Amino acid sequence: MKLKNWILSLLLITISCNKDKETITISGVWKLSKIVYGQVPGSFIPDENNTHSYRFNTNSRFERTEIKKGNIIKEEGTYTITDTHSFYENKNAKISKLIKLTYDNPELVFFNCGSTETNKQLILLKADHSLENNSALACDGNGYLYSKEE
Repeated sequence: MKLKNWILSLLLITISCNKDKETITISGVWKLSKIVYGQVPGSFIPDENNTHSYRFNTNSRFERTEIKKGNIIKEEGTYTITDTHSFYENKNAKISKLIKLTYDNPELVFFNCGSTETNKQLILLKADHSLENNSALACDGNGYLYSKEE
C-alpha cells in the first residue's frame, strides 16, 4: 500500500512539474485579433477586408499576408526568437520571448519608432499565448494583438 501511495505521489509531482515547463509554440498562423489606438483609449476588431496575419514556419521563415480593401499582399522573411532587446530593457513577466522579423524586401518600411531598422519588426510573444506588436505605440501609432489559429 505504501508503495502505491509513493508511486502515485511521484506521478502527481511529475505531472505538476511538466505543467510548469509548458512551452508556447510560435509555428502556425497568427491572425490579427485587435487593434489598440495609440493616441486615445480604445481598440477595435479589424474587419476581414482590412487585416493581416503571420504564418511562422519551423525553419525560421515567416510569411505576412495583408488584406487591404480585398487585395492580398504577401511578404516573406526570416525570424529569430530572443529573450532580450534594447527596446525592452526591463524584463517584463508578461513577455515570454521577443520575435525579430527581418523581411526579404529591404525596401519595405514599417512605422516602429526606431525600435528596429525599417524593414524589420519586433513582436512580443506574451505569457498569455498571444502576440503583440506595440512598437509604434511609443510614437502614438497603433498596437496590434494576434491570436493563434488552432
